[in-house]
Amino acid sequence: MIFRDALRYYEITGCDFQTDLEEFGRLQKNYIAGIVDNSFTDKYESFTDKLLLLWIDKQGGTQSALEKKLELPSDKELLSMFCRVINPSEEEEALTKGVTLDDDLLRRGRKKTKENKVLNLFTSIVAADIDASQFLDFELELVYQALQVIGENKKKEADKAKRRNRKV
Repeated sequence: MIFRDALRYYEITGCDFQTDLEEFGRLQKNYIAGIVDNSFTDKYESFTDKLLLLWIDKQGGTQSALEKKLELPSDKELLSMFCRVINPSEEEEALTKGVTLDDDLLRRGRKKTKENKVLNLFTSIVAADIDASQFLDFELELVYQALQVIGENKKKEADKAKRRNRKV
């Protein structure tokens, strides 16, 4: 998903795309392993409904979609539009490799802190005095990698400046 869509997803749904995607991934991984949660359908439909809301928004809103008589995309089409879909060779490779299950019931005393990763990413860009608009059409993974490289370069420059100050 591109950064612009992830921000719009947060605006429309009030939920973090990456957190929802991780939960959806866990849901699929457990399904492949034969573990179906009682709320499987609710979680699956919740995620795809949020993607549908984003798709409708990208088409110009509900009124525009109705006027144009657009056909709503299927769940698979929505997932392929907004999420990285695993191709059959990757799927077969993952199945032969094995599946590691996350059992949240075995983790006692640990509460998951809910963080909004997309909002944190946006504030990191703004705090680094970088024009956020230049990143809006990039994939989220690329934005994270770019910020990591920028951070490493700034750290190297700070270390060089420190060494120069010591020599004087």
